[in-house]
Amino acid sequence: MTHGITRLEYCEQFGLDRKRGLLTEIEREILRDRMYSNGTINNLKKGEVYRYKKGDKRAGRYTRSKQTMDRLQKHIKTINKYDKL
Repeated sequence: MTHGITRLEYCEQFGLDRKRGLLTEIEREILRDRMYSNGTINNLKKGEVYRYKKGDKRAGRYTRSKQTMDRLQKHIKTINKYDKL
């Protein structure tokens, strides 16, 4: 919480996707290397049993950001354009 708000609050405030990363490629690479060196990778592997499975009724139950809605609407328009051809 660098600015006194959570990541979720930040994304909502600026209309960003919650599922898209906010880090640069270099920052991701640094964190990826750290994950392997400090043993975090082992905790991630243990958590696999708790992840969503295909057909899970809990999946997809969230409010989409403005960024996502804009992207989806643009995608739908593109699909509709090709359907008319």
